[in-house]
Amino acid sequence: MLMKLLIILIGYLCTEVVTNSSTLQVFVNRYNAYGRANIITTLETVQLAWFTTKVVMNKMILVDYFQTNASEVQGALAWYRTINLQQTLNYYGVKIEKNLTYTKGYFHVSKTKFFSSGFYLIESAITTEGIFSSELKATTYTVVKLIQENACEPKFDIANCHDSNRPLYYEASKEIVIRANFSRFCPMDSYIQYHWTLHDSTDSKLLQFLGATLRPEIKLSRHRLTVRQQSPLSRIVLVRMNAKIVGRRIPLVARCYLSLASQRLFPVIRGGNYREVFRGKTISISGILSRDLSLSPTGPQHLMYQWSCRPRLKQLKKVCIRNMGTRHRIVIPAYSQPKNQTLRIRLLLRSAFDPIRTATTRQKLDFSISPHLINVDVDCVKNCDEDKYNPGQPIHVRGKCEGIGNKNITKWEWRVDNKPVKAHANRLVYTELDGQKSSLSIHLHVEAAHLYNPKYNYYGQDWINLERNTGPKNTKCTVTPPEGLPFETLFLIQCDRSRARFMPLRYGVEANNVLIVDWQSNREILLRLVPTLKVTVKICDKLDVCESVELNVRIRKELPEGGNPAILIQNMARARHFLEYADWQKAYPLLSLISNLINTKEMLVTFTETLSVHVPQTTVELTQLVRLTKHVVAAIEPLDDMKAVVLARMFNRITATYKVIVEGNDLTLLDEHFYLMTDDMCDMLDTFNAEWEYIPKAHCLSESESCININHFGKRLEQLSSLRPLLEHVDSWMYTHWKLSNCLVYMGMETARRLHPREGPRIIERDSFNIRMESFDLDYEHTLKLESGDSMHTLALSWNLLRELRRKLRNNEVLISVRSHKVSQYWFYPKKRSRTQELVVNAFTTSAMFQPTEQLSEPLTFFSRLETIPFTDIPARGVKLPRREPVDLIGGPEEEAHAVIHDNVYTPFEVRMYRTEIYAQSVLKVTFIRAQIPFNVLIRMTNVPKLEDMDTRGATCQVKYGVSQRTDFLLRNRCTEARSAFIYLRASNPAEPWNTFEQNGAFFSFATEIHLCRAWNSSGTEHSWSKLPCMPDMIKSTNSGVHCRCNVIGDFDVDAMPIITVPVNIKCHLDRPVVTRHYDMLVLYTLLTVLTVIYIIIYMRKIRNWDKRLYVMNYTTGQLCHRGDIVFRITFGGRCNAGSSANIVISLKSEQGLVQLIVYQDPQCKTFQRNSTISFRVQRELVQPPAELSIGHDHTGIYPHFFCRSVVLTDTATDMTQTFLLHRWLRGFPSTKYETAPVFYHSKTTEKEIYPRRARFSHILESCMGAWYLFQPVIGPWRLGTHCSSFCRWERSCMFIVKLFVTICIMVQYFGPSYVALSCDPSPKKYHDLGSVIWTTLICFLISCFVQAAMEKTILYIGAYDYI
Repeated sequence: MLMKLLIILIGYLCTEVVTNSSTLQVFVNRYNAYGRANIITTLETVQLAWFTTKVVMNKMILVDYFQTNASEVQGALAWYRTINLQQTLNYYGVKIEKNLTYTKGYFHVSKTKFFSSGFYLIESAITTEGIFSSELKATTYTVVKLIQENACEPKFDIANCHDSNRPLYYEASKEIVIRANFSRFCPMDSYIQYHWTLHDSTDSKLLQFLGATLRPEIKLSRHRLTVRQQSPLSRIVLVRMNAKIVGRRIPLVARCYLSLASQRLFPVIRGGNYREVFRGKTISISGILSRDLSLSPTGPQHLMYQWSCRPRLKQLKKVCIRNMGTRHRIVIPAYSQPKNQTLRIRLLLRSAFDPIRTATTRQKLDFSISPHLINVDVDCVKNCDEDKYNPGQPIHVRGKCEGIGNKNITKWEWRVDNKPVKAHANRLVYTELDGQKSSLSIHLHVEAAHLYNPKYNYYGQDWINLERNTGPKNTKCTVTPPEGLPFETLFLIQCDRSRARFMPLRYGVEANNVLIVDWQSNREILLRLVPTLKVTVKICDKLDVCESVELNVRIRKELPEGGNPAILIQNMARARHFLEYADWQKAYPLLSLISNLINTKEMLVTFTETLSVHVPQTTVELTQLVRLTKHVVAAIEPLDDMKAVVLARMFNRITATYKVIVEGNDLTLLDEHFYLMTDDMCDMLDTFNAEWEYIPKAHCLSESESCININHFGKRLEQLSSLRPLLEHVDSWMYTHWKLSNCLVYMGMETARRLHPREGPRIIERDSFNIRMESFDLDYEHTLKLESGDSMHTLALSWNLLRELRRKLRNNEVLISVRSHKVSQYWFYPKKRSRTQELVVNAFTTSAMFQPTEQLSEPLTFFSRLETIPFTDIPARGVKLPRREPVDLIGGPEEEAHAVIHDNVYTPFEVRMYRTEIYAQSVLKVTFIRAQIPFNVLIRMTNVPKLEDMDTRGATCQVKYGVSQRTDFLLRNRCTEARSAFIYLRASNPAEPWNTFEQNGAFFSFATEIHLCRAWNSSGTEHSWSKLPCMPDMIKSTNSGVHCRCNVIGDFDVDAMPIITVPVNIKCHLDRPVVTRHYDMLVLYTLLTVLTVIYIIIYMRKIRNWDKRLYVMNYTTGQLCHRGDIVFRITFGGRCNAGSSANIVISLKSEQGLVQLIVYQDPQCKTFQRNSTISFRVQRELVQPPAELSIGHDHTGIYPHFFCRSVVLTDTATDMTQTFLLHRWLRGFPSTKYETAPVFYHSKTTEKEIYPRRARFSHILESCMGAWYLFQPVIGPWRLGTHCSSFCRWERSCMFIVKLFVTICIMVQYFGPSYVALSCDPSPKKYHDLGSVIWTTLICFLISCFVQAAMEKTILYIGAYDYI
């Protein structure tokens, strides 16, 4: 056996070169059960020329594909020579049934894998020098029977790319969705897991793991597959779907062959096609901006550069040569060329991975002696890509200057075909296109001046030549079959090759204004259609120049029975089955029929759950999902809160898909399809604005901001118990409305890519709102003024604001969206009826939007027009509040009132005074309707009005006689809280005769109104209208509307509401004494506190005597007891004379024997007092628990007898404790009767196990009453021996005095003076309002607690204590 192997190996190395090739054969085992096989291709002779070998299975699966030449050293190793072909076949395990035609020759081994059982046809082909007419073929077959136990196996393949001979054309710079179609279904399909892998074209090498999914589809993002991964000969890669099925050892496989498009290179020379340069400067020519469109724009480009140069005149220094290097940048030195020299630079760009792909570009350099040149480039914006234009669309180009930091551009001059045209500064939108011309040229001439020396002028110029692109023409398409069913019939649309100049072409299909098939390069399209009579096929080239072909088709419209829910549920289950296998194309026609029949909540829930099975991946699925949602919204009307919250799930799916596609710049729709989808979203928003429900405001009224606060996600943050059912209703509507409004954000970002400056605004008008979207170039805009379609809003953006927007958005091209809502988009937030519309302002770039929570240093100004409501003159004195007809408002009917004052004066010296409130950051408007005589008017914000202010020169304004035109007075409150304002009024001329008005007096009438500007605050969790970011403009406010200045960009609302004005009793406000605070009482209580502290310091020594250590001695031996681990605690009773003046004697029996201890009384400070506990320590050598106890005294002192509650003996070393509960009077020396007590471990025993119920209740009562702060000086915590956390009576009294002092100070400051009459007090509510009293009491209690804690810490800090 070893000899045979050696012979075979020698045959591998001894390959000979033969001149001919013949007798091609292929061998494989007839039967295979292990999933792997060797395919051996043999030749009797090989030739010197290059030839290609290709091995395929079933004519679709590529097994081997390579090219070789026997004369090459590396190429010869692909074929090996053998002297015994039979032994070689036996070595590789290949058995043959017939005799070999030759025994010596050459062989090649190809390895393959089988993933399913069946019949496989093996074919091997050899082609010489690419001449397919001389192709040699050999075929064989094999039968594969894998050992699997599955009774049912699904069948699936990936359409349009399962054949290696016809791979799918894939551009690396675009996204692609690969989806498998099932032809056989099994019960266990819902448990299949799909793993996606990337292989080379022959499935012999794993390149990358692409991901795992639960549906048979995957979305490959841009530049996920690179050119480096493709096979060098076939230029394709293999994406394999491996389906892991329960009970199967090996996965089922579906193959998809992708032909990685050799996308073109984009060569760019910085500066454009033409540059006029100054010969005195070093000239840098760079091609670093060149790109390979097959690679990621942010990654390395792997490009090879080759520069060449040709001069027009003789050079001073030979630097312009044919071969100028291979770097990305070349340099021409200064003064190396003569004046008026012209250099023609040529860049040849080549891909490092694919040398066949090349591209060239040129640049012309004209040398000038003048240094006053600037670099000018003409960039393409729209309809001029690759220097081609479509005559049916306007051309949009932009001029760009480089290196003009100290220059001011004074002139932009545009010419088209040498004819001057009008343009806006740096932009030209040219619409006068001649359809007969084949080309046109655009020339730009720019002049500039120096910023600091205008005498120095600069100039520059550039031009581009555009070629006409007519796009595809005369395309013929057919559809088969001509009729069928919506979701069952599979239609085939075939198109002939169009006469288009720019390839490749893209094909799309639409029906009923809905995109059915997204853009693809295959001219044969398999699809399923919705019920229609016409199908439109769009054929577009790569520059989006399209041709439409209409096809007649008859698709029968078989609607399910709308009145039978069982049939609808059955059809939705069928659509759900399609979506489970990611077959959206088959499910959409059925869902489109069902969506028009959804009329109940139950059907809506089932329909939403059906859609949730599939996650939209492509743009066409997004457009179809939006159309389905629009059908459902139209069919389910009228809406309620339950229907809205179910629809929110569909809007959430739309929003998520919209976000992923727009942020990735993958919304590759034509403008007409994008605007159709935008109109569908706006129609649904209009429906929701018109379908809101009334929210009764019986409990809210004007205090709306405190009644309800809801965040963006519908979570309730504050509820009133009476409004809890209503909040459930509001939550559902708000959540749905927010999900729908989010789509407008991404719609603005996508519109910013499509709508450029100077192309005109895009206006969307609906019944409840209108939108105006316009793009601006902030580099060349000084101020902007936008007006809504109904003239209800006028928006102004200053130059500084535009500069700030440009800086924060980091983009000079900004789309500004202005939306005016006739119906409040925040109708769920209860408020009073507004007299204007709501304004929404957003600023978008192509990738972001200006956040509404971001502050602006330069305010945004806008004017909001008010609805005209005339005032009613009622000649009666006092405040008049006329009722209007009830109007259906947000939250139910509400009364509308005007604060109109009708009053008179009887003498020319009489002064009338009125009081009103000005809200925070608002403007008070006082409008005089009529006056019988001239009056002087003074309006002032103050707390204490004074009549002397009327006599101040220049302080008053005059209302003329008659008031033919209303006179307005404005007063602005810049504070962040409401302020009181007083209106003074007196006759202007006291010397005027008063005969006419002697009986009735002189009448006057005026109305008061508050102007508010509000912005929607969404920065925190509580979202509501806020007045802080906005301020009304007092100077520009008019009768027709309100001017506002806001330092945010977002949602705005303006309101002008009447404010109640009340007459003022001058006697109370002007004749009363000056209100002052009781500072004398504060000084008194401060003095008391200081004296208390001094008192504590003086008696500190006496306080310290309480904490001296007790003197303990052995009563028998007279020796002093040292401190140890045994702790004694003796508690005296609380009765009268329960303490003792004698020395206490304790007798103990334990294992150490009998011992008697005497505890001596302190002669200076009596320690053994009632309601106290004494503690001391002795050593363990004297006594240890368990012990027996007898206690008494030595009959010394005046009252030696005492009442003993308990004695606690604790061993700190072993944690053993004994509690002797005595509770009796002790009237002599310790008796011979000893007390016993159980032994327990202190840390492991609860109080319940030690004390009886009555004792525990007594302890709890004492603890609670002792912790009561108000009664602490009386029954507060008793002094528990020498422990530092207990306080004596002096300390407790000090705390009580300080807390009482703080409480009195608070009450004095709150209620103020007591000698002012209640009727004249400016705030009489505080005297009889229960809520004010409760809040004041609560504040006093909290502050007392804080003072208690602070005093305890302070006394413990200044005290000197010693522990036991």
